[in-house]
Amino acid sequence: MSLTFILTFWLGAISVGIFPIALWLLSAQRAVLVEWQITWLGRAPLCLTIVLDFLPIVFMSVICLISSSVVQFAGGYIQNEVHLHRFLHQILGFVLSIIIFVFSSNLVVLLLG
Repeated sequence: MSLTFILTFWLGAISVGIFPIALWLLSAQRAVLVEWQITWLGRAPLCLTIVLDFLPIVFMSVICLISSSVVQFAGGYIQNEVHLHRFLHQILGFVLSIIIFVFSSNLVVLLLG
């Protein structure tokens, strides 16, 4: 099995699998707030906050769907390139940064994304 097939499968599975969670959050009108407090640089606390709501989860589903399409296209179009793995790692890094950006709720997490 090629790496492009595995990435396409998992990104598509995440896209399809996460969407019912978004629908449940919409129907229940709920949001989940996850907060980590990290003591960093002496006594200054650093709080990393992530909001799990309907809209960010739908955006994550769309991001994973589009990324799986890009990976599938890249697998067929540039399969003989020397640096295909580097390109796929860059796509995954971009997807991770966009997901962090979408779920962020404060400036520190936003800058990390």
